[in-house]
Amino acid sequence: MDSIRQKHVSKDRDLYAIMGIKREAIPAEVHKAYDILSKKCHPEYNYDPTELPIQTFSQSEYWQALNEAYEVLSDPTLRYIFDLYGEKGLQTGVCLAGWQTPVYTFSGDCTKIYSNFLANRETLLTKPKIPNADLILAMCNNDHPEVMHPVMVTLEERFHGAKKKVYYTRNIVRNGSVLSCNKDWYVEVYIPAGTPHATCLIKPGVGDIVDNTARDSMFVVLQLSHATFRASGHDLIMSQSVSLKMALLGGLLPVQTIDGRTLKIIMLPLASITSLADQQCPTLLIKGEGMPIPRSNRRGNLSIQLQAEDTLGRVLLSGVALWCANEIHIPRLRRHAY
Repeated sequence: MDSIRQKHVSKDRDLYAIMGIKREAIPAEVHKAYDILSKKCHPEYNYDPTELPIQTFSQSEYWQALNEAYEVLSDPTLRYIFDLYGEKGLQTGVCLAGWQTPVYTFSGDCTKIYSNFLANRETLLTKPKIPNADLILAMCNNDHPEVMHPVMVTLEERFHGAKKKVYYTRNIVRNGSVLSCNKDWYVEVYIPAGTPHATCLIKPGVGDIVDNTARDSMFVVLQLSHATFRASGHDLIMSQSVSLKMALLGGLLPVQTIDGRTLKIIMLPLASITSLADQQCPTLLIKGEGMPIPRSNRRGNLSIQLQAEDTLGRVLLSGVALWCANEIHIPRLRRHAY
């Protein structure tokens, strides 16, 4: 991993040094470091640079740098890009297995970052009880995986689960010298149904063989953008076009789900109910039509943001009441799937 980082990373700021943590720190350690340091450089507290990992910053400079470091290192995707390509990779975007990552710009809203952390502090500082990728990383017999690979998946593959072959070069290293390399080496990585974007999966013993010890490899699940749906946690969000006739008279609105079914959703006309008159973009919530929730039989929800095809339709939509059979007391025949 160090050789890969040296190849790509220019002389950028060391975000890990700003937070006073090691590069192999698990997420709980990132949150803990922010919790400690934020109190030492917060604008409302007394500032003593001798108590901080880097002592050359002013209080305002450290406050800005700490929040930017936390924003990057607490996000699995941003952290992965920073590890490989440094700040330049974040600022320009990089191509990972044919997927162009978005350009990252620091939000600059330190107060919002700090407030969000405080609101979720107890959860963020608690290590998960179920051994997930973070704990597996900490329990590896090596310090940290030497090889990190992106696994590009579609939203459908995240929904159904998938097996992906990941090809990479596996080196045999002894006493710091590469003796041989297998350029056709691959492993099969199983992506369970409902696996979130940017999940880190660890496979032990499939990395480089260094001094007769097989290193571990980390595989980062990265989802490609989808033409229709946008994932938010376990929920899905989509936009649906509505005709003027539908907005005016109501009717059955066909909606395509992620698993290929078509739901017919009842739209009632403006004259029926006006409880949504103050909404400019009515949203229909359909329970249980989102992404699978791992280790359960439940699914997230599907939010449909309705958009009229013309100006008059948009005006009428602001007063249309939208209902689904599982939301009102009418037979489920009103919600068809075929």
